[in-house]
Amino acid sequence: MSEHEYTWRPLLTGPAAERARDVVLSIGNDIREMDRATAVESDTDDPFIALLFAYLGKAMSDARSSEFAENIFDAACEHLRGMGQRPALYGGAAGIVWLDAHLNRWFRKADEGEPGADGSAHADEDRYGEVDEVLTRVLAAPPGAYPYELISGFAGFGMAWLERLPEAIAAQHLERIVDSVDASAVTRADWLLWRTPPHWMVGWRRAIAPNGYFNLGVSHGMPGLLVVLARIAHAGIATEKARRLVDGGVEWLLKQRRNDTPAHWFPSWITDDAIPDQASGLRWCYGGLGIGAALATIAQLLQNSRWTKAALEILRSAASVRTMEEAGLVDAGLCHGASGCAHLFNRSFQTTGDPALAEAARHWFDVVLDLRKPGCGLGGYEVWSIPRGTKFDPFSPEKIALNEWVTEARWLTGASGIGLALLAAFSPLEPHWDRLLAIST
Repeated sequence: MSEHEYTWRPLLTGPAAERARDVVLSIGNDIREMDRATAVESDTDDPFIALLFAYLGKAMSDARSSEFAENIFDAACEHLRGMGQRPALYGGAAGIVWLDAHLNRWFRKADEGEPGADGSAHADEDRYGEVDEVLTRVLAAPPGAYPYELISGFAGFGMAWLERLPEAIAAQHLERIVDSVDASAVTRADWLLWRTPPHWMVGWRRAIAPNGYFNLGVSHGMPGLLVVLARIAHAGIATEKARRLVDGGVEWLLKQRRNDTPAHWFPSWITDDAIPDQASGLRWCYGGLGIGAALATIAQLLQNSRWTKAALEILRSAASVRTMEEAGLVDAGLCHGASGCAHLFNRSFQTTGDPALAEAARHWFDVVLDLRKPGCGLGGYEVWSIPRGTKFDPFSPEKIALNEWVTEARWLTGASGIGLALLAAFSPLEPHWDRLLAIST
């Protein structure tokens, strides 16, 4: 992997690419036809819906899609101001910062913040104002005030600041994030790990792990954090400390593999008694596929051939899983659906050059396309989720019984994410948006 230099190579060609292209355009058209405010507000004001249209606009030279991306972004900013000052990467201030810097870096024209030859965002350091104040206060908060995770914690804050490099304020805050993460690390022999305390856990998990647990998911656990730390070290910021944290964390993580079916090599979390939870399945958020993709990225960033070998072993095992049932999947979403599997195999192939991963990606893209039901949802896709407006206890394991097939535009679980994964399958435009998933450099 470290020796493997690449440009993005489309996996789907010929009729398969045409089929995927038609589906992506259908998804885009269906979302565009929804009222702009409704499309965003009904999906928890998800600004990342804009990513589908930004990438569509560039890949297809479609100014209408590019304009719609900016409309979605503006609506999301307005809605966020009315929701208070939640700092999270997913659904909060850090997400707005990340998206604005990402659009500056890759898409906007010179008068809007032209990307430099080095791919930097070249943002005005004063443009963020109040949002910067929110994220700065996070770093001054007492220990335990925020989790360490990607979705709503320090890894997510770090992801936002990474997108704003080479701004001076970004480098300063990234160094402070490394210090905060270092201070919260738990030492076990030669390993380092991070505990999720009980107050950041749902109620039924607190009953199982009253002292907290160690989360192995990319979304809420250590792999996402380790990718962010590796990117910080690769950027030359707090390099020695960040690399030490990554070294200790990766070595502990690799020790948690269990001998089980390929879809369940890693548990979702473990307690102090090392009792693993239920099976994790094949998905981005939890399990071996997400861990393998994250580890492949870390190994590339830090030029570690031993971790490359470990990542490939994990990913090749995951590639042997071929059915939705065996993978534990229901729909086509990015987070825990078929398009997430397809894209993680695609990204990992692009990173490693391993043909087995390319074949697995093509298989799962076929699955995604076969899951489509024309005339349903957005572009033919509905997702298995709790309908908007349903009242339920978010801390109860029984909430899963409320799921039904719903229309959803959201990036992580809905149609816009499915569209982005399919676009990356047939377009030579590299999907830098998957930095949000902590699976790319």
